[in-house]
Parts: sequence; C-alpha cells; structure tokens
Amino acid sequence: MNRIFFNFRSILLLSLFFLVSFGCRPRYEFWIVNESESEYKLEILFKRKYNLDGFNALFGYKFESVNSPLRTNAVVRTPVPSYDYMFFQGDKDKKNVNRITETEFQYNPVTATFYYTLKPKTTFLLEQATNHNDSQGIELIQELKFISKDGEIIYRGNEIRKQFLTNKYLTLVLK
Repeated sequence: MNRIFFNFRSILLLSLFFLVSFGCRPRYEFWIVNESESEYKLEILFKRKYNLDGFNALFGYKFESVNSPLRTNAVVRTPVPSYDYMFFQGDKDKKNVNRITETEFQYNPVTATFYYTLKPKTTFLLEQATNHNDSQGIELIQELKFISKDGEIIYRGNEIRKQFLTNKYLTLVLK
C-alpha cells in the first residue's frame, strides 16, 4: 500500500513538473488593433511563395486548389514548424478570439499575398510566440500593408518587428 502511494505521488509530481515546464510557457501575442471607425484592408506579403498546398500545410488551412483532384479534409502538416498560432481575430478588448477561417481571407499563391479586412473596433492576432524576439511567423513576412480610405501604411522587413516592439504590449494600433 505504501509503495502504491509513493508511485502515485511520483507520477503526480512528474506530471506537475512537465505541465509547469512545457505547458505554462508565457505567450507573447502580436496584435493589430483597429481603434478607428473605418475598415482597413490588411495585406501581408510573404518572403517566399507558397502554393495552396504549401500554405495549407504551413498555416493549417484547407484551401482547395482549382487544378487538384478532390482531397480529403485532413491536411498533412509537412513543413516543420507549423504556424497554427497565427491569424486570429477578436473584439477590441482582445476577448472572444477565434481563428479566422478560409472564407474570411484570401491568399494569392502567385504573389504570395494574404488579404484580410480588419473591421472597425476589432483586433487581428498576427501571431502567438513563446518569446517576443523569437516570433517565427513574423520572420516569414516581407511586407505588412494597411490600406484605408485615407491612404496606406507600409512596413517592410525589420520595420515590422520594430513596430511591434515599440509598444510594451506588442500591439500595433491603427487609429
């Protein structure tokens, strides 16, 4: 009986150790907040061109290629790592956050551009990372463009990371 209690306690302590070590890592979230009353068209130009299958595998989406035969709904994530912690939307208080679906954005594999409309008083979570200096998803981006009725804002290369890091909450605010 004493040995069973010891084994149970060992398993419990080991489980707690792994939970604290790996499951409770802090998340750094890179937000884009639209505080204005206007819509912003968001365009993300990637450094590398991905065909639809590559985009699907990398980001965990299920776009069907026009030229491909019917496929199953399961997507095999062959490129490693996978960037499933990118492309979420929420309200202005960053609550009710949901992953955006294939019907809410467009991806053009010819130009390697991601298109999304950021509605007034909403947020767009570009990425969740375990370290604010090690956000792998931002490294995939060559250009971040915001288009409104008043004009364009464009960030390229290292400017993208700098814009997020200037705010202590890693948030880029559109007003």
